[in-house]
Amino acid sequence: MEKQILTNELYDTYVDTAKSFAKLYNVESEHVIQIIASVMMHRDDLRPGGGFVQAVVENDLYMAVGRADPSCFANLKVIVASAKQCYV
Repeated sequence: MEKQILTNELYDTYVDTAKSFAKLYNVESEHVIQIIASVMMHRDDLRPGGGFVQAVVENDLYMAVGRADPSCFANLKVIVASAKQCYV
């Protein structure tokens, strides 16, 4: 399988998918939606995420909690769920 290239259109698709997923959990924070999109893109090998995103995708709870900002910490369940349940 050939590696996909992250175009603006594909990026927008990931963000729209993240918005729809977040809405299921009544999450409206743009920051959290961007983190969910980053988790998905990191998982799908399109764009590397930061330390928090890497910890989430690697299923390292200790590191994810330690690297989470207050908003991500408050929405950790949704962000972690997106790694396994949110796909374009």
